[in-house]
This record gives sequence, structure tokens and C-alpha cells, in this order.
Amino acid sequence: MLREFVETGRYSFREKFESWEEAIAASCEPIIKEGVIEPVYVEAVINCVKKYGPYIIIA
Repeated sequence: MLREFVETGRYSFREKFESWEEAIAASCEPIIKEGVIEPVYVEAVINCVKKYGPYIIIA
């Protein structure tokens, strides 16, 4: 799975974020640019974390 992220360029590096919401949005940027997800997905993820807590499974 990690190889797929690297090979497809689905990653980004930043020095710092002002909030965890900003970090979530930044992590989605590469796949938004690719057309894999729409920007509305970012808000859905943020809302789920606010509602259910910060436990996230990446699969």
C-alpha cells in the first residue's frame, strides 16, 4: 500500500499545520487533484472525526 502512495505521488510534505483540520485537508490535496475524491470529501472526513473521534483506519 505504501508503495502505491509513493509511486502515484499521493503524498505531500509540510513543516507544520495550524490545526488537525488543516492537516486532513492537506493530506487530501493530491487525490483531489487526481480526481479520485471531490473537495466535499474533506469536510465529510473532518465532520466524522468531530462526531466519532480521531480513530481512523486507512485501507
